[in-house]
Amino acid sequence: MTTRLSYGLAPVLRYFRQSSPQSAYASAGRDERGIALITAMLIAAIVTAGAVAIAVNQQFDFRRVENILGADQVENGISTLEQQTMDVLREDAKTGGYVGLNGKWATSTLSTTVADYKVEGRLRDLQGLFNLTNLSQSPADGGGPASVAAAGSNASPAPPSSAVPPEAPSGLAPTRGATLSKAANGGVGPPAVVAPNAAQSQRAEQELRRLFQVLDIPPEPVQAILDWIDQDSDTRFPNGAEDSYYTGLKPAYRAANRSMRSIRELLLIKGITPESFHKLAPYVVCLPSTTQINVNTASKEILMSLSPGIDSSVADLLIKSRETQPFVSVSAFVGHPLVRFLTLATDDLTVTSSYFELKANARNERIDYRESVYLSVTSSKLRVLHRWREDFDE
Repeated sequence: MTTRLSYGLAPVLRYFRQSSPQSAYASAGRDERGIALITAMLIAAIVTAGAVAIAVNQQFDFRRVENILGADQVENGISTLEQQTMDVLREDAKTGGYVGLNGKWATSTLSTTVADYKVEGRLRDLQGLFNLTNLSQSPADGGGPASVAAAGSNASPAPPSSAVPPEAPSGLAPTRGATLSKAANGGVGPPAVVAPNAAQSQRAEQELRRLFQVLDIPPEPVQAILDWIDQDSDTRFPNGAEDSYYTGLKPAYRAANRSMRSIRELLLIKGITPESFHKLAPYVVCLPSTTQINVNTASKEILMSLSPGIDSSVADLLIKSRETQPFVSVSAFVGHPLVRFLTLATDDLTVTSSYFELKANARNERIDYRESVYLSVTSSKLRVLHRWREDFDE
């Protein structure tokens, strides 16, 4: 019985031994040391994370300041290229009396160095492209002064393309349908423009339709483009689009009812797909006033859009001909044997230009910075119309 009693008391005795103060103190000591160790590790982790965050923020701040300073240096370099542009165009104007692809402006690479940036640029004649503003019949949309707004589509036809304002040197052209008065424009920038008449706008529409055909783009969006820029809410049949169409989209928006400010607006217009936009984009431009097409710089596709009689082979021969001898006047172009018997509107053509694009590229070991600048050039003034970054890679 004594043995059974000792076996029965054994668990109780073990409990009291484990629950003795000495055992409790030992267990508590181990727990406190563990908590202290974990707390120290947490504090070290927080301090390390804070230090890393401060270091990263400092690095970002340093890089941000470096980028801002770099952008200022690049802009200074591009300003130098703009001055070089004016010098080159003036030099070409003295020798040729026309703007052609054999000119120094087209064959030279403009360049300068600012800090550790090498800044280079090339020029493109924007009057070698189809100007979407030519579709407009509104003086305000066409860049004309408000005083001629009442003239509307009944404005007088543009003067002959040979008319050059006294203040413009040979080689720098007035815009299409331009009035030859400095006063109307404060003597700054391109001459003021009278609204194109209905016939000019209709010719521009036909040129755009032919350009769509040349580029293998369905012509249906042309009516929607016209609805986008006109000032009324009447939808052209059958492929036009006004607010009633665009407000039904998600997200909804309205037709601009003014001339386009950027060719990217085409992507908002009914029927213009990303594929057709990428086909069309290299051949169109949006300028602040109506313009004539420079036959010396127009691409094959633009030349073909001028008349149904200018097919691919004729356009190729015209380009080869101007490589040998650029057209010194519009009459020289329309008198060329290949187009002599075609009906061409001379008021829509020129051999000179007033609008150019400067495509600038600035590089150093870390940054590749690209910017496009639209320039308006007259005899004594170079004016920046638009500038935007094309890319900023680091």
